[in-house]
Amino acid sequence: MEPFDPVDTNAVGATRVGKANNALLPSLVCGAHGLIGSIVVAVLYHATDGARDIGSFVSWLLAGIVGISFDVLILMDETEPLKHEVAGGEIHRDRPGTDPDDARVPAAQQFVEQLLIKQQDEGFATNVRVAGFGQLYNAAPGAGGTYGGWTALNESSLSKINSVIAAQADRDSELYTNYANAFAGAYEDFSRSEQPDACKMLVTFTDGALTAEGPASADVEAKDAICRPGGLADQIRSAGIYHVGIGLSQSNAPTDFSLFKGVTSGEGERCGELPAFGAFYPANSAGSLFASFRQALGTPGAASGERVASESFDVMLDDSIDAVRFTVIARDDLGPDAHVVLTAPDGSTVDLLGDGETQLGGANVQWSAVQQPVQQVDGTMQLQPGQSWEGLWKLSFTDFAADQADGRVFNTVRIQPDSHLQVTSIAAQQPQRQR
Repeated sequence: MEPFDPVDTNAVGATRVGKANNALLPSLVCGAHGLIGSIVVAVLYHATDGARDIGSFVSWLLAGIVGISFDVLILMDETEPLKHEVAGGEIHRDRPGTDPDDARVPAAQQFVEQLLIKQQDEGFATNVRVAGFGQLYNAAPGAGGTYGGWTALNESSLSKINSVIAAQADRDSELYTNYANAFAGAYEDFSRSEQPDACKMLVTFTDGALTAEGPASADVEAKDAICRPGGLADQIRSAGIYHVGIGLSQSNAPTDFSLFKGVTSGEGERCGELPAFGAFYPANSAGSLFASFRQALGTPGAASGERVASESFDVMLDDSIDAVRFTVIARDDLGPDAHVVLTAPDGSTVDLLGDGETQLGGANVQWSAVQQPVQQVDGTMQLQPGQSWEGLWKLSFTDFAADQADGRVFNTVRIQPDSHLQVTSIAAQQPQRQR
């Protein structure tokens, strides 16, 4: 992962926006207010990330102009290897699978909760749909199971959506991960939304490579249905559906996600003719699963990066902005006493434990920290009237276990949309140490 690399856009609002990785594209385009802002984002995207399918890109652009709305479909793997190890075609019920504690459930629920916060911050509307797959797309009309339908995301509907996700904890008995049927079902499901002009995002979670029921040729046929010219991968791209893949595997037995990456980010095996339109995030622990779902929400104006527990994540703030949000997630278990410390430019600190609020370095800081199911902090900082918070701020773990100094930590700090932006405000300063 590259350190945050800002790009100047002084032509509009004299702001500096971080280099857009693939996951930021939907937010950048659909969150751009007005034609000029959208065009500048388009130029930035093509300048920093290379050519993309212009048809898909324009569909996002127009959605941002005519009325900002999102359709987000969360597609969840429901196969046996989530619960038990499957090797050599046999299920080993005495050995744990990739997600024996069902971390995918709270991770996906948190994704929806953070999507609601993002919606409230940035002023767009969202419809959410939850679906599952194994050999079939299990949320198709008339299929068994209770998946609900497309639901407008708001404070009152959040519990309903999260209850649908909670049921995923008991859906882990399927034997095949048939991407072809899953993607075909999701593609058709987008047409059933009541927002025909919405920006569309498909978030697919799986722990397995492509497998299809039947003889060995069934796998080949399923792959062909996805990757042939004009196949499912191309259909999803040409429809302007931004496809985020989250691939979970065990550290000691990594899954081959080359095809999945090819479908989503284009980084793996070549699949389809149109340029890839999406992103892929790997996970091999509960913490990294939470981080991957959070990365799927990519936000413009954000500094994000991975550090190890012994390193701090540094951001430069100046007084041209007045509010930021921050998140720290331990990808690895750092020990029972590990917690995050926020350090202001003047050296004053606060331990971010539990839920709290304090004044620090000219800022009002609010936070919520948890230890289970993963070590994580979410918080906000608001510049106090008449104060200055200019300088280097640090987020770092302390009291981590001695053998976890190299434990991985995901960090992100983003400008809140109602802040007053004039010049570069956030930049990660430390180069990332390769592991």
